[in-house]
Amino acid sequence: MKRYALAMQLDMLRQRQHVNEQSLALAGRKNMYGNSSGRACVVWNDRSLWGDAVFAALNHKLGNMDRDDYEIYLSVLKAGGPYQYDSIVFFDVEASRAHFLNQEHRKDPAEHGIPLSYFEQGRLSYFMQIRQQALSGRASIIYIYNDPWVEVSHVLDKLLVQPSTDKVREIFEAAPELHDNATEAEVSAAFRPIREAYDAYYKEALQTLPVLA
Repeated sequence: MKRYALAMQLDMLRQRQHVNEQSLALAGRKNMYGNSSGRACVVWNDRSLWGDAVFAALNHKLGNMDRDDYEIYLSVLKAGGPYQYDSIVFFDVEASRAHFLNQEHRKDPAEHGIPLSYFEQGRLSYFMQIRQQALSGRASIIYIYNDPWVEVSHVLDKLLVQPSTDKVREIFEAAPELHDNATEAEVSAAFRPIREAYDAYYKEALQTLPVLA
């Protein structure tokens, strides 16, 4: 992993930047080259550039990328132009649950699978990235506690009445700031008031959801 981490992350990043450019054009918005499709539509991406940056940060944290490599990644990320999203849907799963599912779905029982520590570090990295973006006010973040798994209709309902960027910033401002050495218990404790704030918001907002034919 140390040998190929930077090359893999850069390859994934450039591909995702290309998808992002296509998405902007399809959505009828000018991309960094000044091009657009001239029509407007809704475009879904399975992972944002924010999410891609989480795994680069995780590789750096785990020692697979040194500081110089990580700086190279960040410079390519920045050079790709602004990556603005209207909405980010963040599915949160407890690290222990994600680890259990990974162990349960291994094709070869003899394999050790991904260690629990990886999921713990990943969830921490997601928290730090999501909080940073929430405080920047760059997109409306829809937080969903994804355990047990939610239905697509559940997600769409929340998209229709998503909180404003100001409301999102307010919710995340109330959450504690975590550091790279935070434990999973601290991460769960930090996510708890966020989940409660979103639950309270949607309990009221979903009452005004229009009935779609």
